[in-house]
Amino acid sequence: MPPSGAADPSPVATTPEALQADSKRIAADHKPVASTVADADGMTPSSTLPAVHGAAVHGAALRVASSLQQSTTTAAPTATADDTDTITTDTITTDMITAVHRSVRLAASALSDRTRRLGHYDLADADELRRYWSGFRIAVQTHHEIEDTIIHPAVLGSVPSAAGVIGLATRDHRLLDDLIAGADGALAKLGWGVPAAPAARLMHRIDELIHRHLDLEETQVMPLMARHVGAEERAELASAMVRRLAKGKQARFTVPFIASWLAPSHRSRLLATAPATFRMRHRLSQRSHRRLTTRALRDSRARSFDAHIAPG
Repeated sequence: MPPSGAADPSPVATTPEALQADSKRIAADHKPVASTVADADGMTPSSTLPAVHGAAVHGAALRVASSLQQSTTTAAPTATADDTDTITTDTITTDMITAVHRSVRLAASALSDRTRRLGHYDLADADELRRYWSGFRIAVQTHHEIEDTIIHPAVLGSVPSAAGVIGLATRDHRLLDDLIAGADGALAKLGWGVPAAPAARLMHRIDELIHRHLDLEETQVMPLMARHVGAEERAELASAMVRRLAKGKQARFTVPFIASWLAPSHRSRLLATAPATFRMRHRLSQRSHRRLTTRALRDSRARSFDAHIAPG
């Protein structure tokens, strides 16, 4: 449930008119911020993104990461092959949160683009798209569970006055749950002669709301964590987050999914500092995940990179 004082979200309709009205309402609740995105490899701002996405603030996340590192007085123990549950504080700051947010942003845009381009008779392509979507939706909802049960309670425990912004983030999660349910139904109906337009509209709305939500997390929630949550607690949060991501059968999608959208140097850093279970999941699943991504997203993966990541 949202924290005390948070507005309870109204049901999300899936007609074009209702989606447009809902977009305007959410935009009014989220204060606009600068619209730049940073390449996780070069860490430099890129060109301005379309206005519907608000601020893709990887740069803000990196500044928060720097603040977290500077405020750390004692580093958590570094993970080894025999220690699968402990990771450094740096992992949750510079690598893991940035990696998850970047991957979710880019994949959401690629799914939106691919669905929009899907033909009425592309049955095989529709099947592959549904497979990728099934993994993506669970990865997104798992990330939201991590925020709801790990990150947000830590921030509220240190900063009770953050209830308002945490309430907005919680409402975003509920709105996304409704939109995801609608997209499930629309994608399930794709078949011979069935137009992809209804699914494409929902995918676009999901892409839009994911970007706005991550803007909120990176510009308002993460700075609070950097300033008010202690280093030892952050290390514990990092350990719990990675355990959740690498848990169960879904990890066969989620772990290579996170790594697949990263620049090579960022991916290397992530895997070098991640626990052994995370590295093992990636090693065992990366090839099959690469094949699925290629079949499901086709050229939309490259278009997502072109739209959101600075050249060079």
